[in-house]
Amino acid sequence: MSLKSLRWAIEAINRNAFSWQIAAVALGFLTALTAFFDPAREGREWLAWIILAMAAGIIAVTLFFSAGLLVKRVTVRWARFALIVLVFFAVGSARGLSIGFGSVYWGLSDSFDFEFRLGGGGAVGTLVLVSGTLLFSDRLDYRNKLASLDQDRRELLALDAQAIGSTPRYSEHLVSDIREKIREALRGIDRRPLDSPADLREVSAALVTVSERLIRPLSKRLREEVLAAERTARTSIYSSTLVASAARVAPFQPSNFAVVWGAIGLFNVMALGAGILGFSALGLFVGTLFILSQVGRLAVTPSLDRLGLPAQVGVIMLSYAFIAIASSAAGYLPLHDFESPTYPNLATVLVAVNPVLLLLTQILFAFVAAVRNERQSVIDALNLSHEQIRWFSARRGVINSVYQRELGNQLHSKVQGRLIAAALRLNHMAESGRDNQGIARDLLAEILDTVALDLASPRSVDFEHAVSNLRDSWSGLVDLRIYAESEVSNALAGDARLSGCLLHLLNDVVINAVKHGKATEVVIEVRVERPDRLVFEASDNGTVRGAMRSGGGLALLDLVAIRYSLILGDQGAHLKVSLPLEDVVPTS
Repeated sequence: MSLKSLRWAIEAINRNAFSWQIAAVALGFLTALTAFFDPAREGREWLAWIILAMAAGIIAVTLFFSAGLLVKRVTVRWARFALIVLVFFAVGSARGLSIGFGSVYWGLSDSFDFEFRLGGGGAVGTLVLVSGTLLFSDRLDYRNKLASLDQDRRELLALDAQAIGSTPRYSEHLVSDIREKIREALRGIDRRPLDSPADLREVSAALVTVSERLIRPLSKRLREEVLAAERTARTSIYSSTLVASAARVAPFQPSNFAVVWGAIGLFNVMALGAGILGFSALGLFVGTLFILSQVGRLAVTPSLDRLGLPAQVGVIMLSYAFIAIASSAAGYLPLHDFESPTYPNLATVLVAVNPVLLLLTQILFAFVAAVRNERQSVIDALNLSHEQIRWFSARRGVINSVYQRELGNQLHSKVQGRLIAAALRLNHMAESGRDNQGIARDLLAEILDTVALDLASPRSVDFEHAVSNLRDSWSGLVDLRIYAESEVSNALAGDARLSGCLLHLLNDVVINAVKHGKATEVVIEVRVERPDRLVFEASDNGTVRGAMRSGGGLALLDLVAIRYSLILGDQGAHLKVSLPLEDVVPTS
């Protein structure tokens, strides 16, 4: 049996109410069996063999599950249960085995019988001491984990400071290459005729073709390459220390009163639950009380736990004093028995033995409380580290030291958005039936001259100017209303990363609403919800969306947003995103 398996069993005893009750029922049944059928006095040796066979069977099953656990062929749940039953049954059968084989076959005296049963009760104290040792080692383990998490966070802060200090720069060669591809795809469109509505529709379709066959795939490839690389790096750096640690931290909330009452009740059953009729009746009484205390502990023990140690000790001692008085009044057990050299009287047990067990269990609970506090500290540290990681990811935002992602975002939102808006505007001109050749020619010339220049540096982003340009681009095509608090501009001042992320969301929302949802109205609100949070909310009245698939926008939100929600319904779509502000690091 490995030390790890023993730790699992002890934790299961402390937190698994069902296992406690099963063990208590098995113990009560064995006590009743040995009380009414005494193999030593009744001459029923076959009963001793039955008890021995039961004990051997339990031991064999436990060893089987333990061996299987070592080779990963059985579940941890069965190994825990088997070990629990073994501990309780071995201690509980000490009386039956000592009488059946000590008195009948080996000719040992009643004194040895009592000492054997007293040793069975001592096994409870041993279990408490072993539990305390394992809990103490757990406490040291959690302290080490907490220190490791603190070190991880310090390294994380250093990495973030390093990332801020090294401003990413565009590759001029890559930018020039992308601009040339855009110009090549658009070349010749400006020379097409624009005389008739059919001509306008053809030019509109050509712009959409460039958007779908060049801009969209190029943007997707640039962003997916970066996202895949960042996810891999982030998993290797953070997940091994945080996610794996979180999986190993399990709740640990044992009830102090239930364990104290159970341990002392178990000892008294072992020490007093056999022999003469009076002690047998007392053993059954204590065993029954033990079972009832475990079954009803969920309703009783929370209030007793809040009363503290003095109240717990008082309730336990009063309970056993009541047992002694009731047994004496019934004639089963004299309170003062000076004639029997073998069995001590009940007063000796209550005064001398139970306080020792109380002391042992309180030592155990001191370790339990310490481990519980250490474990909670680790859980809090894990939650804080997770929050900080999300914050750092969002803070680096659109660029995160790799320029390809920003290029991909600008291709997707700005370049593709302008092409789609121009295509829709040409369609509207064709449907109006008026002579719009001059206006259409000017619009097309402006798009062809400037669309390739939209790949601007992220540090040149001006939020208010970009919002104004977005309104102008979609004017007349959709009722676009953008509400931004004055605090938003102040919060974004100097933070090109978050500004770029926010503008990418603005463009994506409008494009998807018009292109996929056929929306005629888009309402966007940006506000500072708290000192370290920026909230972006958007809704539209689009209803025709077709087959939906996750695109680059959601992939970006998965990476940079603290949290977000997207609802698609018959009355339109609603998106809410929480983004972290740059100047506040989460600390609690």
